[in-house]
Amino acid sequence: VNRAMIVPAKKRRFFVTRKCTIKDLCKDNEKSCLRFNKTEPLKVRASFYHSHLLGTEMYQTLYREGDGCLMDLASQPIWHFDDQATFPLDSKNLTIAPGDVVQSTCVYNSMSRNEATEMGISTYQEMCFANLLTEHSAKGVNMREVRAAFGCEEEGGNIWVGELGDAEDGRELPYHHPIEAANETFAPGYAGESGGKIAVGGELQAFTVLVEFHDRNGDCRLTSDELIHVGFLDAGTINLMCRYATVDCVAKGLGPLELLQLI
Repeated sequence: VNRAMIVPAKKRRFFVTRKCTIKDLCKDNEKSCLRFNKTEPLKVRASFYHSHLLGTEMYQTLYREGDGCLMDLASQPIWHFDDQATFPLDSKNLTIAPGDVVQSTCVYNSMSRNEATEMGISTYQEMCFANLLTEHSAKGVNMREVRAAFGCEEEGGNIWVGELGDAEDGRELPYHHPIEAANETFAPGYAGESGGKIAVGGELQAFTVLVEFHDRNGDCRLTSDELIHVGFLDAGTINLMCRYATVDCVAKGLGPLELLQLI
């Protein structure tokens, strides 16, 4: 639910997507839940999708670093609001553990609408829910305090939107429409609500030009030594940005999207 996020009118395959790097919610709350890890992972039982009247396709994939395999989690290239179901995954014998990556995508067809459709609770608004059902022991668990079996790492977990081509496979979306190329991105939220908009196309394009102009080694990133040459940034501001950056801005530097988020 996010009034700032919309499905534009007259779009055949508009998407909303997010990458979730699995994290253990119990690691800081040992008394209320049981931990899981790579040797004792969570068993995946089923997937469930939900949107409203414009939803036509749903995709969810699992990628595990090390085996290089992209596993489908009962994606639905044909999905209808009036025929929502839970799709079993027991036969695949899948598990998830911290560090695994789940990509979830909702696709909408708004060709019948003359105005943009915002995200909201009404059937005539839109939603995007992609749920993964897992099995774990509840012995000794305070279920009132545990609202989910797993969570998503904040870093790299922003939501982005765009449009698929007619012949594109939604399961391959991150490779053909990466977040770095998105016109709009949103911070992740909680309990069904996404965060605020953090980047729009014009701003991102401007910061891309800025990085290209001041980039000395062609890596499309600016280190702290390169940032000092940006006219509107002083040393104090650069030090503050580097303190809150999720990457090492001295050794690795900041890309256009990271700069936009920090500024």
